Amino acid sequence: MAPLPSSPLATHLAENARATGLLRPKDRILVAVSGGRDSTALACLLGAVAESLELTLAVGHVNHGWRGSAEADADQAAVRALCARLDIPFFGGPPPPFYLPQTEEAARRHRYRVLGEIARAKGYGSIATGHHAGDQAETLLMRLLRGSGLVGLAGIPPSRGLAPGNLRVIRPLLEVAPETLEAWLSERAIPWREDPTNTDVRRDRARIRARLAARSPQNRHDLAQLATRLRRRLTERQAWIEQHLEAALEHDPLAHTVAVPAGLLRGLRGEDLALALRHAGAFLEAARAGPWLTRRHVACVEDVLAKGGALDLPRGLRVHARGNTLWLLRRPTPALTVPNLSVRIVPAAQFDLAAWRLQGDRWTAALDADVLGSAPVLRPLAVNDTFAPLGGSGRPVLVSAWMRRQALPRFVRRAQCVVTGEAGVGWLAGRRVDHAHAVTAQTKRVALVRAALS
Repeated sequence: MAPLPSSPLATHLAENARATGLLRPKDRILVAVSGGRDSTALACLLGAVAESLELTLAVGHVNHGWRGSAEADADQAAVRALCARLDIPFFGGPPPPFYLPQTEEAARRHRYRVLGEIARAKGYGSIATGHHAGDQAETLLMRLLRGSGLVGLAGIPPSRGLAPGNLRVIRPLLEVAPETLEAWLSERAIPWREDPTNTDVRRDRARIRARLAARSPQNRHDLAQLATRLRRRLTERQAWIEQHLEAALEHDPLAHTVAVPAGLLRGLRGEDLALALRHAGAFLEAARAGPWLTRRHVACVEDVLAKGGALDLPRGLRVHARGNTLWLLRRPTPALTVPNLSVRIVPAAQFDLAAWRLQGDRWTAALDADVLGSAPVLRPLAVNDTFAPLGGSGRPVLVSAWMRRQALPRFVRRAQCVVTGEAGVGWLAGRRVDHAHAVTAQTKRVALVRAALS
């Protein structure tokens, strides 16, 4: 059967999502469909606008498992039938492993992990979920009862990244009321599956949902709008924090660390410090296994900033204050992956060193090609490696000793790589060029050496 024709709701959804950047022309979107009302409506609405927006759609369905095989098989059959009706591909995923705790949070993490694996394997850049305005209101109330701060009270974001890689999770229905979705499906005689756990008041969300249902729909609308206003405020603060740290934050992907001047962080308190730490953590994909920073942890980081020392955080993370720097790192340090080396030779007469220094990045170095030689190698730092750091006295020193004088801690020093050639170490990758390899007025050929980190 052909996809459903468009409708005012579908058109409004498409226009709003396109204006906010949730839906982009030629996007490849994996729609997460459980078989329930909300995800069924999402798949049908996106199917109605896919041609006009040049979207490529597929459905990802994760077997629920915990409700029993018969219910899970019926859910999957319903989703397959929907895919046949919409003429879009179906991709299925396994149920959660038996050893996982049977909690909503464990199930949610399992679903996103499986959907992420499907999307990456099949070449989809976004995963769309059916969260709506009712879910937003419920989330705000649940987090309010837990004493969340601004980040929590901003509710469910319209989009977020899903590590690893550049996947996005998008929620096009976040401003649509659940009764609107139900009416839209009913008018078109589109069936859906009911999940009995949605009304099981032993679960926190179901209990909140029941209380909201007993009140006016306006209450739910007001809560969802409050979350939207708080999300806007959060976005403004995030932009300020990122600008505040932009030039000072240093990410070292070799050591899996992020360094931030402690003085900048000591001037922040509460939510602003939390936002700064989350911004730094994003470089390490800190949230890929779940929440890693609470207000209690932020208070402990404030203490570390004041007194020095280290603090272990959830999800295998750690903060370490040393001198004037606060380091955020993974523990234990992941195994060193040596980057790929690329070299481009250009005549010195065609090379503007001053302009290159303004435009270049730390992972590309300009070296004298004739000093470097014809067969440079990028390898892990050895304990006896020496170089004469550019800008110093010109005398050779142990690379490790120079890094100690730069106040780089051991967990950073042991994860560095060097480019070596005929005259020894020419570049401590990402940090300093050797004096003898520097481009000068006598240089005839320039080697642009890049450590490709991805």
